[in-house]
Amino acid sequence: MVNNKIKIAYITGMVFILMLISSGVRYYQLYEWKINHPEYFSDKFIPLTTLDGYYWIRLAKMADNLSDMPDIYRGYPDHPYSIKMEADNLFVFLINKLNKFIGNYYITGIYLVIFLSSLFIIPLFLYFYSSAGISTAIMGSVLTTFGYSYFYRTFLGRVDTDCMTLFFPLMLSYLIYTIPKADGYKKYILAILTGIFGYLFMWWYKYPGFILIYSAIIFTYLLFKKEGFVKSTTITVLFVIFSNPLYFISGLDSIKYFIFGSKYFAGEGIKENSIIWPNIAEFISETQKQGYETILLYAAGGTYIGILGLIGVILLIIKMKKDFIPLLPVFMLGIISFKSGNRFTMYLSPFIYSGLGYLIYFFVEYFFKNVVKIFDYHLKFFSEIASGIIAVFSTIFITVYFSGIFYKPTPSIPASFHKTASELRNILGERAVVVTWWDFGYMYQDVSNVSTFHDGGIQGKSRGYFIGLGFTSDSQHLLYNIVSYFDNNGFKIFEENKNTDVKKVIDEIKSYKQPVKNKNIYIIVSYDMVYKYDGMAFFGKWDFDKKISNYTDYEKKRCYIEGEDISCDGEKLNKEEGVLGEEQLSRLIIFDENGVKKDIDYGVEGRILQIVLSNNKVFISYLLDDEIFNSNFNQLYFFGKYDNNLFEKIYDNFPIMRVYRIRG
Repeated sequence: MVNNKIKIAYITGMVFILMLISSGVRYYQLYEWKINHPEYFSDKFIPLTTLDGYYWIRLAKMADNLSDMPDIYRGYPDHPYSIKMEADNLFVFLINKLNKFIGNYYITGIYLVIFLSSLFIIPLFLYFYSSAGISTAIMGSVLTTFGYSYFYRTFLGRVDTDCMTLFFPLMLSYLIYTIPKADGYKKYILAILTGIFGYLFMWWYKYPGFILIYSAIIFTYLLFKKEGFVKSTTITVLFVIFSNPLYFISGLDSIKYFIFGSKYFAGEGIKENSIIWPNIAEFISETQKQGYETILLYAAGGTYIGILGLIGVILLIIKMKKDFIPLLPVFMLGIISFKSGNRFTMYLSPFIYSGLGYLIYFFVEYFFKNVVKIFDYHLKFFSEIASGIIAVFSTIFITVYFSGIFYKPTPSIPASFHKTASELRNILGERAVVVTWWDFGYMYQDVSNVSTFHDGGIQGKSRGYFIGLGFTSDSQHLLYNIVSYFDNNGFKIFEENKNTDVKKVIDEIKSYKQPVKNKNIYIIVSYDMVYKYDGMAFFGKWDFDKKISNYTDYEKKRCYIEGEDISCDGEKLNKEEGVLGEEQLSRLIIFDENGVKKDIDYGVEGRILQIVLSNNKVFISYLLDDEIFNSNFNQLYFFGKYDNNLFEKIYDNFPIMRVYRIRG
């Protein structure tokens, strides 16, 4: 009994220390920001490092006054009547309630993630300590929390649900693993507890497919553990009841959508009804298909570490046998990284790192058993001690040289941009709608208090195509007509009508004569959109017949100006002849806060170099071709040129952004 209490205290202490280290590193990043980067902060602005964070913060601000109502900020003009506020969310609930003690929603979210992102250590450590030993538990826990994949999704300012999407499935797996070990009625208590955690998981992250999958895992695992059909069925039913049977019922549809309808498994095009739209996953880094070397870099910190870890996983599965079954849902999510991109490598990391830990134990035990042969009577004990020591030093080495622990995150929205977005709240007024690219959509909804056509949750298909077409076209009439057409008709014509002919709609838009119905719609063009032009062009230049996109992009250059000399990426520009390195330019244009400062036309064919100055320093600089130069985005943002019959400039803070109202 005494030994059991000591063991419990030892395990509890280990878990507490590992969680303290995990959260401490993330808190230190905030301390370092405050000391070394005061420029990140502006007035009450607390920087976030994920754009999705602004969505959760906005819901938390509104949670006290929300019911089952439409979200008027998202998916203008038709989705406000079909998209419900996701206020019934555990993450939103926690931010809202804790903010009453802290007093700032942004810092509340940041503190919450610092703590919550370490909770996965509890089930991971307990599971592998029980089934595979201390070296497996230590390496799996520490290296996962600091590995590139998980650390990059939970470091400072990542106010997002990712901080618990590893904890919940691991906790479900661990609880299922403990059920056969319990006696009598305790099995049913654990089943109920597992169901409660399943319910909390769905409250946190509504993917009912997990409940269906874990129901099958419980039933299968208990049968393999010889619990009997009746007892296995009873325990599974208890899990389903306490996790909410509605999630179980809708689970199959959730799985089918994930496999056949989500962006993760589609190719360059993604089908909706009869139309193949460009797939937004091509321009979301986490969903882009990657080679196995890149996947192992994210998941393990390096190819060879990843391969060794996978070898360890195979040995671990052989050792655990049936006891690995509860982990299969998490493991399979990790394995599909090799098909769907690095989004799911955070589920692969715990297994690779735990595999490394078990690989150490495996060889230590083999060495003691077959080489030195002096620990025959206490082989497991001494193997645990030795492998644990080696695991600690290996963990430190890998953490220092092959993890993301020293990565210094920067805000997704610079303080200057946030200040500008805040000013729009008063300039645009209530119920304003903005047309811009989707990346900053959540931020505009929260900070500027405006509605958007698309955002980080509805950023593809028809909305992505037509807004991309408007910005990349050289016709401001077409841009106006696109906004006006969908302001009057909505995008539901594609979502509800299976036989809509997209080419016919494009022809209708080109000749559309109706003015905008809403007189409070604005176009925002900002410097960040230069970086995102490839996404806009990928959509806007989509060929519906060939199902591909042929587009060009700005080429970023690192340019410097010293007196009359200009150099870019180490190559000096011959301003007289317009030659940069070995490339002949057709034109050099230099902008500052007041507009075009210098414009030299060399009278020959070639690309154009555009350099923007801010406070007499180079702000951004790019090479571009004539097609991009003539695009609506390039003319509206860089030159501030617009058709006065179609648009009215109402705000100009170049080079941060320009805002135009669409005339009715």
